Amino acid sequence: MNPALHSRWYIEKENKVFQFTIVAIWGSGFLDKYRVNDYELQYDHTPAIQRIPAEKLRDLINTGMVKLLG
Repeated sequence: MNPALHSRWYIEKENKVFQFTIVAIWGSGFLDKYRVNDYELQYDHTPAIQRIPAEKLRDLINTGMVKLLG
């Protein structure tokens, strides 16, 4: 699953649920050579924006630690 701009997600840590929104997507390349490098996340509980490498977010999704809010 590839996170889309403004999609909502959540992560469970230490019996707490943290929700966040993808607020920016950083990429490089063009057409078939385009790749996503980083995502910017806005957690609901803080105004700070966190930048995370695309590979790390993909791994968190694939292992089930991060889930689509729906």
